[in-house]
Amino acid sequence: MFDEELVLIAEPGLHQMPEVLGKPMLFFEIGCTHRIQAEAFLHSRGVHTLNVMKFGTLNTILSVVSAGIGVSLLPRSSVVQAELRGEVSVISLPEPYCRLEVGLVHAQSEHLSAALRGLLEMMTTRSNEG
Repeated sequence: MFDEELVLIAEPGLHQMPEVLGKPMLFFEIGCTHRIQAEAFLHSRGVHTLNVMKFGTLNTILSVVSAGIGVSLLPRSSVVQAELRGEVSVISLPEPYCRLEVGLVHAQSEHLSAALRGLLEMMTTRSNEG
């Protein structure tokens, strides 16, 4: 449906890639789509052993990153407010590691709920806008 920019987030004031790469990586517990991209990026930088910590919510990940315990790879749209509040530093990633395709898979059926129909229309409009 659309592309999302992935960024690396770290504790406030930490902006240098070598400092960031030695920290544990923080991901969601189940189904983290960012982990494969994070591993590929880290391998490209010579980091082959990944120290991973798993958490259940975005707020927990942001809090743990803000405390300096680890770093994470997340969509920019998910961290923009934390960055504006000064809770995290955001580090841009190089191509191709900074791109994540976002889509929606749903069963074709005769009946779509109004909510699902509205979501599909919103996502189609957003993907057509750019």
